[in-house]
Amino acid sequence: WVRVCAPPVASARRRIADLGETGRVELFHHDITSGDGDPIPLEKGSADVVMMVFVLSALDLSEAKVALAKAYEYLKPGGVIVLRDYAEGDLTQLRFKPHRCIGENLYMRGDGTRAFFLTQEELHRIMEETGFQEIQNKLIQSLRTNRKEKKLMHRLMLQGKYRKPYH
Repeated sequence: WVRVCAPPVASARRRIADLGETGRVELFHHDITSGDGDPIPLEKGSADVVMMVFVLSALDLSEAKVALAKAYEYLKPGGVIVLRDYAEGDLTQLRFKPHRCIGENLYMRGDGTRAFFLTQEELHRIMEETGFQEIQNKLIQSLRTNRKEKKLMHRLMLQGKYRKPYH
């Protein structure tokens, strides 16, 4: 299942059709925290893999738990959720001005969107609370270069892989 914001859905559908992948990819807009948007075009318990890339960081902790519970519902037993997201202490977090902090490791961007920064321990805990079994929970540290500004950027990301139990 692919989560795409509403405006680009039509162009993404055209691109998928151009690639001849309409039978393999189901694209829809759905708010996994509230249920708004298109209905999920899957049966519960039928997905092999759910991928969440920079999803949890856009939610506060309570919304992240709702999103993970929904992913759990749609995964089949033995299915895997793969995620990558900002880690606590990432450069993005360090760049926020103090007045942008609205909670512990939770910040409000200028456009009104939020940025939440998890620790490995928090990720492990919320995944376990949702019922997932940990396969991988890695802190990825990388050094990137901003060529335009000629600056080194220290990035911290969490990368996780969790399984829905077979029972």
